[in-house]
Amino acid sequence: MAATFNAPVPLLIVRATVSTTNPGTFTDLVTTRGLQVIDVVGNKGLAAGGAGDTIRVGNSASNITPAISLNVAANVSFRTTAVDTSVSTIASGGSIRVTVGFNTDNGCWAEIYCLPA
Repeated sequence: MAATFNAPVPLLIVRATVSTTNPGTFTDLVTTRGLQVIDVVGNKGLAAGGAGDTIRVGNSASNITPAISLNVAANVSFRTTAVDTSVSTIASGGSIRVTVGFNTDNGCWAEIYCLPA
């Protein structure tokens, strides 16, 4: 009897580096292929955040994650609490948008885990 298996699906990781910027500013990361965002994790960086410090991951029109709190000590990891699957697929040529909330210190990096769409 022959063994059957499913071919592995490649996990794509998009890394965004966020520096301290004004609230409401964003960085667009243009995709060269269709992606589906499945998770967001990251690390705060060298300075502690303050109350209201957040990032949010979305596409160019909608939020994929709720606000992710950066009100943590330096070098502490964070993770999103939810992914809105109704808007988590981004077409080729579309953008993953990382938006900054408050402005005490938003310096961090975020890894956006994606599957091919």
